[in-house]
Amino acid sequence: RQIHEVQKANDLLVNAHQGFANRLSLEFIALDVKLALDCLDRITGQKVDDAILERIFGEFCVGK
Repeated sequence: RQIHEVQKANDLLVNAHQGFANRLSLEFIALDVKLALDCLDRITGQKVDDAILERIFGEFCVGK
């Protein structure tokens, strides 16, 4: 999962770099950078997908 997130972040940053080189609107570049940061946040735990939370609470006994 973490390798996938790093690869996805890399692809998004490459897109942002290419967009900047091609003089795309900064809004498009900023979106790619933000999505790349979201990928890295999922690795560090700063952002957690709902599917992961559902899996944790569905498969493990979490104290009340």
